[in-house]
Amino acid sequence: RVRGTGQAYSMMNIAPNPVSGESAELEFSVGLKGLTSFDIYNAAGQLIHTISMGNLEPGQYQASIPVRDLSSGTYTMKMISGPYETTQSLVIAR
Repeated sequence: RVRGTGQAYSMMNIAPNPVSGESAELEFSVGLKGLTSFDIYNAAGQLIHTISMGNLEPGQYQASIPVRDLSSGTYTMKMISGPYETTQSLVIAR
């Protein structure tokens, strides 16, 4: 938990995972007001896409992550919000 907000930072599991459609759903929470984004990296560790969520207030959120332009494979999704960073694997199965 982040002091003063009562809200913890988190990134819940990506659903569905593996993804075969055009998007994946993601739930996440933000502990302090701040810029929040999701970076997607390929298997070689190269940044291939950034999704900016803007300057979010503390709270829980849902987002639809577009993946239609990604080829089959395993990617890493990194959430960055203020001082918080976490990653999850994202599998695309076409």
